[in-house]
Amino acid sequence: MSEINLTKSSVRNITLDIARAVCVLWVVGFWHLRDYLKPEVSVFINTDSFNKTGEIITAGVLSMFMLLSGFFLKKYTFNTWEDLRFFFTKRLKRFYLLLFLSALSLWILKAISLFQVFAIVIGLSAFFMPSPMTLWFFGVLIFFYLITPILHYRKDKWYCLIVACVIYLILLLVGKYHPLDSRMLLYFPFYVLGLNLPSGVFNFIERNKAVLLLLSFILLPLSILYLQFHFVIYPQIILIITIIVSFSSFMKDTRLAPVMTYIALASMVAYLFHRQIYAVIIKLFNGNDDIGYFGAGIMLIILFIVSGSLQKLYDKLFLVMEGKVFRQRQKEE
Repeated sequence: MSEINLTKSSVRNITLDIARAVCVLWVVGFWHLRDYLKPEVSVFINTDSFNKTGEIITAGVLSMFMLLSGFFLKKYTFNTWEDLRFFFTKRLKRFYLLLFLSALSLWILKAISLFQVFAIVIGLSAFFMPSPMTLWFFGVLIFFYLITPILHYRKDKWYCLIVACVIYLILLLVGKYHPLDSRMLLYFPFYVLGLNLPSGVFNFIERNKAVLLLLSFILLPLSILYLQFHFVIYPQIILIITIIVSFSSFMKDTRLAPVMTYIALASMVAYLFHRQIYAVIIKLFNGNDDIGYFGAGIMLIILFIVSGSLQKLYDKLFLVMEGKVFRQRQKEE
């Protein structure tokens, strides 16, 4: 999911960390975890009406990830070739090796094809259907990264909006003649919104979290009911994002905050490798049989322990590599 900073920021927004944790818990701790539950225990969460509602919530959660991905990139400028090199180097080293290993392991498990591995590695999986399971999100995100210097070149909101509209229309035109991942069109507006979102929006939500949370909880069921008759999903997504941020703002002052920030740290690895880790755990301890609620809880705990440890190891690896490059440059100078 949205990338983890390798260097400590002087000011961390704990609310947004917790928001990431909430989002990844929904995806890997519930939405995808259902696939591994015994039919008799998952019967209540696999009905048509529940699945429709769950798909809307999942769209809101993934839109939150996209919005944060854009929001965290606001600081970059694109005035020189060095700016471009710096941006793409920073982006790729955050997740590229992990993405490659995830794609390779999913291929070994026969969950995706070799061509899908190739497409995700070159960053064009969103333009070749079917998109690889789970990894489609990173395929879409890589494309958004590629066009970010164009969108954010002038750091002007109107310029960005005009360019985004042009790109959106081009994607619609391409999609008419060549199959592409329609989720790219769904989440693109939220990535652009993140690039242009004033930081004060999150401060406003935090100051008014109680009212906004209550209002969102009242409006969301009504909007989902409306969705059954008119397919306009963006209002529901905005309400879900508001609920996530408001709820996270409440949680940052609780004893669960350190746990949630750890989950946020582990979120990218957990997303990339949750299916592989679940498959290994079930194979080792349950003989390929489906699991119950207790087993699902144990799997989830193991997933985040392993993911957090791998993320910390990955971060240290690149910090060591960056240190070696810096020392080598000093010697050359």
